[in-house]
Amino acid sequence: MNSAIITCLDSFADASKGRYANFEVIGNPAFNQSNEPVAKWWREVIEPILAKHFKGTRAEAVVQHKAQVFGQLLGGSAHVLYFGEDGQTISDVQNASERSGQAPWAQKYGRLYTLQIVRWISDVFEKLTELRGYKVGGETLFGHHEFFDRFRLDDKYLIKQKRWS
Repeated sequence: MNSAIITCLDSFADASKGRYANFEVIGNPAFNQSNEPVAKWWREVIEPILAKHFKGTRAEAVVQHKAQVFGQLLGGSAHVLYFGEDGQTISDVQNASERSGQAPWAQKYGRLYTLQIVRWISDVFEKLTELRGYKVGGETLFGHHEFFDRFRLDDKYLIKQKRWS
């Protein structure tokens, strides 16, 4: 999963595929939709996360039950038009509710696995700057590693943290 996360983050960073991918679609009829970063993130990162942490759990059963109830209660009187992260159109209450119920797991574990990579990079950066920062000529690197200390915490903290300043 780490390589998928890195590949997807790279896609988000690439201006032709990342945050400006929607502009690329408008201006380039040959744009390969499979490179669209949000769909790629959903397909390559979130779907495996849901398969590992959500599918077959009690939480999934609860989400599906609630979605079914909402579908029965509101299906005849509510309209839904939602374009999912995977590019698919969701047009019924039950499926929209189910997708909404999956979001906390997608966010929680997507964040955790991404921050585990950031933690590794922070460890490497810390070792490099600390080694050089205490030597003559490397003073400009002194203390730089301290900016990344919050990312070097264990998984119990990373999985609970929802906001990062």
